[in-house]
Amino acid sequence: MPKYLPEGFAFDHGEFSKGEQGVNGKYLDLIFTSEKIGQKLSMQFRYSDEETAYEMSTSGKMEKVQVNGADAVMMDDRSLHWEADGVLYAMNTCGLERSEVLKIAESIR
Repeated sequence: MPKYLPEGFAFDHGEFSKGEQGVNGKYLDLIFTSEKIGQKLSMQFRYSDEETAYEMSTSGKMEKVQVNGADAVMMDDRSLHWEADGVLYAMNTCGLERSEVLKIAESIR
């Protein structure tokens, strides 16, 4: 869980991925809601292994940034992806400033 959330945000719920064989504990989604219309925040955490590996593409802006000393990729100033300590992190937002996205990510330890 992030230690920092922008004003008006609160944790809503978490979900483990489910497949044909039941719950897969390698994937966890966290959903946060906001009092402000148009603001969204979701996060996904995955164990880093061959099964959970993925590739990304975008036609938008991509930028290399740092999150707690780890290399990360920020896309369109609202999505952030990085790997640290064997975990793949993905954060998707809507209606938040770039600085807030980075501040949320930095608060995850």
